[in-house]
Amino acid sequence: MSVEQAAGLAGMELSEWMAVEDGHVPQESNPLQSMAAALEIHFDRMMNMVLLCREAWEL
Repeated sequence: MSVEQAAGLAGMELSEWMAVEDGHVPQESNPLQSMAAALEIHFDRMMNMVLLCREAWEL
């Protein structure tokens, strides 16, 4: 699926989705829950990936 399709399934603007991909972690968990649902993965798995990436960006 394209990024545009995934963002649409998540009920997000493309710019919102791209911001998360670029490293912006939203203050609320709702966008990440929507992304996980659109990608058909468990929210816990999504959060683990977010935390791993956050740690890598801080190195």
